[in-house]
Amino acid sequence: MSVTDKEFNLVDRRVKAFTRKWHSSGLGWWRLQFSVVRSSEDMPTTGNKEEADPLWQCVASTHVAWQYRDAKITVNADAAKEMKEERFESTLLHELGHVIVNELRSIAKPDGLADNWLEHEEHVCTTIGQMLGWTYQSGLDAGKKEAKRKPTHREVLRKRLDEVLRPKRKKRGPRW
Repeated sequence: MSVTDKEFNLVDRRVKAFTRKWHSSGLGWWRLQFSVVRSSEDMPTTGNKEEADPLWQCVASTHVAWQYRDAKITVNADAAKEMKEERFESTLLHELGHVIVNELRSIAKPDGLADNWLEHEEHVCTTIGQMLGWTYQSGLDAGKKEAKRKPTHREVLRKRLDEVLRPKRKKRGPRW
């Protein structure tokens, strides 16, 4: 099944909105590239497709060159088109988790690590994604709560005292 141009554009807009919202997630030193493809056939090859469940569609895939801090996250528009916003965002946050932990794959050799190391990576990335989402929401909630809070008597007095002792200067531009 393929996506219509309208569905593709909607997913593309959602990805762009995600990147605007999360550009300052702590990965600013990385070159992150997001792209949207129309279907599973257009997704980059990851894992063993022969072993994959034929009914399962990969929503997003991440390829990382950690030594250069380059990462590309590809979103499958067909799989993402009907996702609820919260699930869509958590999926992309999970993919950002792969950007963070991908370097550890370089030490993933069959002779010393668990056979299911990739399952462990998926779990860690899910946890990282949830932590980012919860932290963001907690900051929003705290900001709203602070905005509604009335200042204490002491805070009002301190502000007035600061205004009297430190008169406002005229803006002259940057001082460098």
